[in-house]
Amino acid sequence: MREMEQDGLVVNEYFLCILLIAYAVATPRQAQRAEQAFLRAKRDGVKINQHIRSALARGVGRVRAHELVRV
Repeated sequence: MREMEQDGLVVNEYFLCILLIAYAVATPRQAQRAEQAFLRAKRDGVKINQHIRSALARGVGRVRAHELVRV
């Protein structure tokens, strides 16, 4: 993601979804990194769709994902 941004590319919905899934299936699960990536993307204006919400729930848990989407 950092390399993409350094090259002037922006994070879009597809990339965010894949990144969140990668954090969710990592061993150990990277919940904190998923949360940070989600909040940053949301702040930067990435449209939050159902796929992103599902991927986020896999990474941080359903309750926390619901809290983050509402923030």
